[in-house]
Amino acid sequence: MGELGFGLIGCGVISAHHCKALSLAKGAKLVAACDIVKEKAEKVGVQYGVENVYTDYREMLKRDDIHVVSICTPSGTHSQIAVEVARAGKH
Repeated sequence: MGELGFGLIGCGVISAHHCKALSLAKGAKLVAACDIVKEKAEKVGVQYGVENVYTDYREMLKRDDIHVVSICTPSGTHSQIAVEVARAGKH
């Protein structure tokens, strides 16, 4: 497989660590970012060159170029999001 496309859900404090790691990882590319606060997703987009920003992660999960998802939301929300990520066929 070539480059892995990553989607990011949650653009708060911890997401900066994920974005930085992805920017340094060979074979990985952040292709979409999502946050319920649109401005947060847009800020990540500008900072890391991500053109695709969302406020609804379910819409983001429909993308064929996302293979892996980083869930950076508050920990109490991880399980529900992870189930939906898996159902969408993403890692």
